[in-house]
Amino acid sequence: MDLRILNDIAADPSTTGPAQVGDGPPSYLNPAEQVLCVDNVVNPTSLHAHLALLRWFNVLENQDKTLDNIFLIKAELRYMLWLNYLNQRRPAQADMIVPPIDVAYIWHAHLLSPFRYYEDILRLYPGSHHMLDYAFPLEKLHNIVTGGFKIDLQSEMTWLEHTHNAEPYVLTLAEIDTRPLEFICPWCNKASQVQWQTWAKIKTEKGPDFRCSHCSAVCSADTLSGRRFLNDVTHYQQDSARFLAGGILTSTTGAYEEAKIATEHQLLFQDHETTWQMELNNGLSWQRCQWMEIVQTLRNVVDDLKRNLKYKSFRKATIGRIRGSYMGIIAPFSIDLVAAVIRQRVFTKKMCAMNLDTPNGLASSVRRYFMFLMLMKKFRYVYTGHSFVPTLDIDLAWHTHMLFPSMYRTYTIAALGRIINHDDTIPQTKLDSNLVETSSRWYEVYLEPYTTENLVSKYLNIWRILFGFITPLYGLRVIYKAIKLHNATRRRTNVNNKERSSCGGGSCAVYFPMYYGPGDYGYGMGPGGAGACAGGRCGGFGYAGAGCGAGCGGGACGGCKSSNCGGGCGGGCGGGCGSGGGACRGDESAQCNGNCSGCDGGGAYEG
Repeated sequence: MDLRILNDIAADPSTTGPAQVGDGPPSYLNPAEQVLCVDNVVNPTSLHAHLALLRWFNVLENQDKTLDNIFLIKAELRYMLWLNYLNQRRPAQADMIVPPIDVAYIWHAHLLSPFRYYEDILRLYPGSHHMLDYAFPLEKLHNIVTGGFKIDLQSEMTWLEHTHNAEPYVLTLAEIDTRPLEFICPWCNKASQVQWQTWAKIKTEKGPDFRCSHCSAVCSADTLSGRRFLNDVTHYQQDSARFLAGGILTSTTGAYEEAKIATEHQLLFQDHETTWQMELNNGLSWQRCQWMEIVQTLRNVVDDLKRNLKYKSFRKATIGRIRGSYMGIIAPFSIDLVAAVIRQRVFTKKMCAMNLDTPNGLASSVRRYFMFLMLMKKFRYVYTGHSFVPTLDIDLAWHTHMLFPSMYRTYTIAALGRIINHDDTIPQTKLDSNLVETSSRWYEVYLEPYTTENLVSKYLNIWRILFGFITPLYGLRVIYKAIKLHNATRRRTNVNNKERSSCGGGSCAVYFPMYYGPGDYGYGMGPGGAGACAGGRCGGFGYAGAGCGAGCGGGACGGCKSSNCGGGCGGGCGGGCGSGGGACRGDESAQCNGNCSGCDGGGAYEG
């Protein structure tokens, strides 16, 4: 990749034509510095630690769906205790304890929705701006991994002290099953006990319900989330600084525009106080908390605003974002974190199955992530309304960056002029079309392939083909686009299971006795022992060394020898004795040019 192209993009955000050599970008966008370390936190070391954490997350999943849901729901409740710990004790980042792994699981998913995370912290902890500065303790959790998964005793003691011994540091399903959930009815304020299986169905299936044993109110995801919305309307009317979820950040830029927020809230809730008061007065009735009733009230308010020509002052999608931040969501967050964790498992499984955890593979991810950001910067105006779809290796670097929320916001504002949101709920059909456009833009700017996905098949549907035959000029355009997409497709290298394990030695089973049991922890056992293969540890990534054979080597332990493909120690070409995928055919003089599975990560992730 010619750094002159990146220099030009970084220097001029409005350019959309062919790249020209400029005077150079601002210091914070210097490609020569950024391609190996973006924002001081996205680098091969942090990506390696993130991959290790994802492997740990992967073994937390229980094959019994009900038990798995119960575990995640309980973890979400414990996550609230964790946020309270950060708010009340205000530890310095360096003094923060290691969160329980189930809590880290939920926090990780929350951070991957940067808009929702920012809004939730602002709403739930008003005035506690220090909460937005905390970063995910990736290094501390990685130290637990490399230390053999031993519990940090100081962290355990602090957690037990904070929770008054009510919550164990290590969450087990046996502990959950022995205690039913204490439920406070929002209509009569009386406590009753609910079985976890019942609560899990209400939380995840949305349809089931139960009746309060005291007032007979029907408690379901619909009525409970409706009551939460009406409660927040009441809180806003009592304190105009308490904005509602979904109505804070501008959806296109992520900006906090207080004047617009205040105007919208006043028009919606203060100027129509009588309308809402009727709804709130009936809030003692669970029937009035059904979303069918609430949506009708919202429509009446919006219709009145349109009649009085006041709706034009609203930001795009504000009403929909507010409604989506409450409907069906029982917890106090603006996103269903249990559902978010489950969605992220697709990404996690793909990451655990691929061959990215090599020095060259991780360095390539950082480089391509910076190029991805610069691509969004270049086309920020001409690509409005579309989403840029990352490949799996880019997405890993992107996720890693979002684990440092304050730095992520500052950096993306400085680099791109807005905060980039991350959305894993885009429908598959839209993902496919956006991936095609992203790949086309990538090749147009960088003249290198983007993904191993079959872009031509995603682009050529039956209607394009038929219309191309009928209209020759359009047909030529389709052919040109198909050729361009073919060039934007990276060659996929076939990798069998043996090659996916380091040095063909299989995976090392690592046991987590305090959680669920054995899980494959991604590092292979190489020939000649379970440590560094031939030439010792590779590029400083031998953390698990003697334990799991994470080290690579300069010898011919699976291919590449000490050649140029992948840096000579099982690197980016998926070779050597790293966790690579084929070793570049074992040719010590071969150059992969970024086209093999180790560089690409064995596939694209569309999310």
